[in-house]
Amino acid sequence: MLVAGAIVCLFNCGHFVASALAWSGLTGNRIALYVSALPIILQLVFTCEPTLQALFRTSALDARSWLLITGLALLNFFAVEIEKVVQRRLNVVRL
Repeated sequence: MLVAGAIVCLFNCGHFVASALAWSGLTGNRIALYVSALPIILQLVFTCEPTLQALFRTSALDARSWLLITGLALLNFFAVEIEKVVQRRLNVVRL
């Protein structure tokens, strides 16, 4: 959940009040795409690789856990998007 939350924050915070829902908001920063791919890959390897599971005494996540993580990350994403809508309506341009 920490990795998913950090990635959501990365894309949400690309613009202070502009929406990240536009295609350019999600794909406009290639560095952010590359930087977010690395922790996703590392998290999947850490979570699913049996050798690492034995080393760190962890177990693989089930589909329900992955859905919960995805759902909470999306909830976080849309909560920040709602906050941005409110800021735009209040004409907030900076803190």
